[in-house]
Amino acid sequence: MEYFRLDHPPNRLILLSFLIIIIASGVASAGNKPAWIELRSPNFIVVTNAGEGKARQTAYQFEMIREVFRAFFGHEQESVEQPVIILAAKDENTLKDLLPEFWTQKGAAHPVGLYLDGTDADYIALRLDVSLDQEAYEPFEPVYHEYVHHVTRHLIAQLPLWMVEGLAEFYGNIRIGSKDVYLGTPSRSNLAILHQERALPVSTLFKIDASSPYYHEQNKTSIFYAESWALTHYLITRDWKEHTHRINDCAAGDGHGSE
Repeated sequence: MEYFRLDHPPNRLILLSFLIIIIASGVASAGNKPAWIELRSPNFIVVTNAGEGKARQTAYQFEMIREVFRAFFGHEQESVEQPVIILAAKDENTLKDLLPEFWTQKGAAHPVGLYLDGTDADYIALRLDVSLDQEAYEPFEPVYHEYVHHVTRHLIAQLPLWMVEGLAEFYGNIRIGSKDVYLGTPSRSNLAILHQERALPVSTLFKIDASSPYYHEQNKTSIFYAESWALTHYLITRDWKEHTHRINDCAAGDGHGSE
């Protein structure tokens, strides 16, 4: 399955306004469209038109990945966190109604997930037909991907874009089993893209920023995400194996790292 994510939309206020309106109203949509409901878990607020069952699944997956990160990075103690509000759209048409600019702009990537940091709350928008698709290669990757952006929000401005998305892709492919959690698992969708498309020169990858066509255009974003994942996966797993710190060197430097 091929899909796209855009984590820094051009008009952030539009998404925020829709979220506020939906949460404030809490009423059914007109006609036979599903009602928007709000469901609260210990650490997330899910607002969705996909029904209570999907709302609970969404909240559960976010709570699971939150606990994985807290355990893996040693944050066992409870801490005060600002609210995280999840706008869980039932399908593409729902997200299209909320964010029409991504479908009206010719050639623009159609988002599956969006992350928006705010002063009083953080916001994540998702398409549930993709994010909770258990038949997909990575069924919950969009959920985990956007959560990574949330937990790394204070670093995003300091990191090159390939690393921002590479980290989200790498940790987005975490597999959570009944007894085990697997980090560094291969991304079948990104591997497929790397086999099908011509790779970008590394010098090009390093120069991509939020204004680049490789971050916004539908026919170019896939290779950017796939190659960012591959390079980040290589650096992190090599660090684990050799007890080195290449990924930290990249984060602290100019994004080129060291050999």
